Amino acid sequence: AALGQMLVVMTGGIDLSVPGSLTLAAVITVGVGHGADDRVGPAIVVALAAVALVGLVNGILIGGIGLNPLIVTLAVGQIASGIAFRYYTSVAIQTPVPKGLSGWTSTRLLGVPRTFWLGVAVTVVLIVLFRFTTVGRRFQVVGANPTASWIAGLRVNLNRVSAYVVAAML
Repeated sequence: AALGQMLVVMTGGIDLSVPGSLTLAAVITVGVGHGADDRVGPAIVVALAAVALVGLVNGILIGGIGLNPLIVTLAVGQIASGIAFRYYTSVAIQTPVPKGLSGWTSTRLLGVPRTFWLGVAVTVVLIVLFRFTTVGRRFQVVGANPTASWIAGLRVNLNRVSAYVVAAML
């Protein structure tokens, strides 16, 4: 979540919809997973698609229309929380977490949970992306000076929208 927030802050925004997105993703993963290990993959895909939609709504309202990031993300986060609560109370309330997912997240490697190592891997990927790719350098330039980037022909709004989508997925 912190890495996603970093992307949004780099574009001059803020994302207060993170708690709603996290809750929505967790509830969908449990609900769609329905306690079965063979459904974990599709459950994660559905959860990522749902939070990508949350990020897309944030990005369009902020980067496309130009609304205030603080207000938009707070409102969208509350809507996501409401949807998660409704889904949880109607579908996922009696559904156990798939044992494979629970086991994977609680297994330790070198005394640290696997989720930590996943965070390290995502951090390394973002470092490589920002340091060694054209897309990453353009994203940094757009965040540093949107007006100059727009004059130079870079797609400022697309970068802002993308930041919110990727942030929500992270």
